Amino acid sequence: MKLETKRLLLRNYKDTDVEDYWEFVSQANVGPRCGWGVYTDKQKAAERLKYEISKPLQFAIVLKEKNKVIGSIEIMDVNLGSEYDEIIKEHAKTKEIGALLNEKYWNCGYMSEALKTILRYCFENLDLDLVVASNFEPNIGSSKMQEKNGMLVYGRIKDFTIWYETDKPCDLILHKITKEEWSKMNI
Repeated sequence: MKLETKRLLLRNYKDTDVEDYWEFVSQANVGPRCGWGVYTDKQKAAERLKYEISKPLQFAIVLKEKNKVIGSIEIMDVNLGSEYDEIIKEHAKTKEIGALLNEKYWNCGYMSEALKTILRYCFENLDLDLVVASNFEPNIGSSKMQEKNGMLVYGRIKDFTIWYETDKPCDLILHKITKEEWSKMNI
């Protein structure tokens, strides 16, 4: 599957993406901001890439001008028994979005561009009622990017995890956007 923006191509991963994938999953500030570790073994990263390839709604974010994979954005099922239980009771068709980006490309608007396209796909093609996402409170860039795309903060879980940079507890910030809210933004 492929989705396209002015600067980006969002497509399923391929085996040939391993070098670009390794570049960002091995960065000290990428995985931990998403709640998983840094890959220090290229073979383990290649094995993880094979898993990413198997997921139909996992998109490589490709910078068109360089034909380079610079990140990932995924549309995922929301796990029952998760932090989203309260809000998903009200919405039959809900998915969660997770994303990460090579730190060399932070603050360039690429992730916001990818999220905008994924939200459109979620509401127009998957006919979802609700899309949720979250970020750890210190990850201000992620929070701003979600809010820029209309995802409103609707909850907070205190002391959800230990933030890797400070070794202190941090909150998980919950964001959401309904189809109705998204439709009003895109009229």
